[in-house]
Amino acid sequence: MNSKFLVCHQSENQTLIAILDENEDLNEIFVSREAALNLDETYSGKIISYHAKLKGYFVETEKGINAFLPSSKKFSTGEKVYIKIKKEARREKQATAELIDAISVNPSFIETIKQKFPFEQKELPSLEFLINEAMEEKLSFLNGAHITIQKTEALWSIDIDSGNSEASFEEINKKAVTLIQKQVKLKNMSGMILIDFAGTKKKEEQENLLKEIKKAFHNDNRTKIYGFSALRLLELKRKSERSDIYDLFLTKTGLKHPLYVSYLIERAVFSSKSGNIKLTIHPSQEQYLSTTIKNQVTIKFNLNIPQDYFELKEN
Repeated sequence: MNSKFLVCHQSENQTLIAILDENEDLNEIFVSREAALNLDETYSGKIISYHAKLKGYFVETEKGINAFLPSSKKFSTGEKVYIKIKKEARREKQATAELIDAISVNPSFIETIKQKFPFEQKELPSLEFLINEAMEEKLSFLNGAHITIQKTEALWSIDIDSGNSEASFEEINKKAVTLIQKQVKLKNMSGMILIDFAGTKKKEEQENLLKEIKKAFHNDNRTKIYGFSALRLLELKRKSERSDIYDLFLTKTGLKHPLYVSYLIERAVFSSKSGNIKLTIHPSQEQYLSTTIKNQVTIKFNLNIPQDYFELKEN
């Protein structure tokens, strides 16, 4: 794949990168945050406690953030260890790590992405546009058919509806497989995924679809395909590594993540031609603002606005 590489945003708090394919369609979004333990990075830490049921240790890292270390090796409380992050934290769940012999200097997040993808630098749509695209729950295709994707606490559900499309169920489902594979990767889905295809009543139709889905996911070693259930739902399970798109950019209550709001504020401030800017925010947002922004604007607090709302006025 001839990917396009784009550094969408970089600040003292976070780096956001979008990867686009050869057609300049969004392929993946990567996020590295200073106040988080990021995938594949290494840290030193000390043992806090042992959890017998989980068969592992809680480790306080050099960042002051805790991770869970599954291990049969015996450690004492306070003992120093070196770990590598194998699964990022997801809301209430802490990051999961593996034991290593020594830490190495973590390469910059940008350099890590460069090593994974061939790229060319290019002027592309804004990150806000790309993130909104990645979080779309309903996708239309084939002149009237659509896919609806929903995330719940227990699983991801994907529903294919023929709508008013004149295409056959076979054509709709075959096209849907391609779109589903792309959405699973883009949204970084993990855990149980249930797919309800259009009109798959016959065993032969299910077998043909199973071949198509296996073909689409053959390079995804995180995904295991279980087949169709008695309710004609295709069951997949995908290993968790990085946070999904909703965990990255939304809070549990559905508001924009404070660091995403921080990015939107920075983008608005840097786009302004005024040297005298008044920024109105909810007080809870202040801690997520970069030092650069705090030095460039006059901040006004308002407890009566949503936590993810801000207003910029040029004086």
